[in-house]
Amino acid sequence: MPHPCVLGKGRCLCCGPYGTGEGSAHIQRVREEWGTEPLAAVIFTWPEFALALAVAVLATHLAFILWVIFGAILTRKRRWLTWAHVLCAIYGVTIEVAPWPCPLTLAENWFEVQAGRTPYHGPFLLHYLDAVVYPNVPPALLVWGAGVALAANAFVYARRWRRRQL
Repeated sequence: MPHPCVLGKGRCLCCGPYGTGEGSAHIQRVREEWGTEPLAAVIFTWPEFALALAVAVLATHLAFILWVIFGAILTRKRRWLTWAHVLCAIYGVTIEVAPWPCPLTLAENWFEVQAGRTPYHGPFLLHYLDAVVYPNVPPALLVWGAGVALAANAFVYARRWRRRQL
């Protein structure tokens, strides 16, 4: 069984902290004491793992945005899912409109820093839409788009409610 250590940032899960520059000495010590390779030396290093976590947070962020925009389509005849979507939509629009940072953006940026990358600044949507789809998207357009998405979802829910009342 490999030694369960996480190299990088001077820590090992079972051996405790080690000084800067001691990574290779730590690996050698593990080889001698355990007779095996450290798990992190075989599979990943901390920066690689942090980058993988940043990508996972990015995917989660995108999935949440798609859920907020198109969730009303998926909630038919599932009352608990409808309420979950309504709460997520309110939260999503509030985070987009308010000056508060999104926790997923903060997590993604933190993991990118841990991976040795320069994190982006500003909102998630503005960063990726500006870089990939629409150059120089004004933030006011994103706020308007959030309002349109919220109105479209409200329309779907109002229509369903009206049909139940008839």
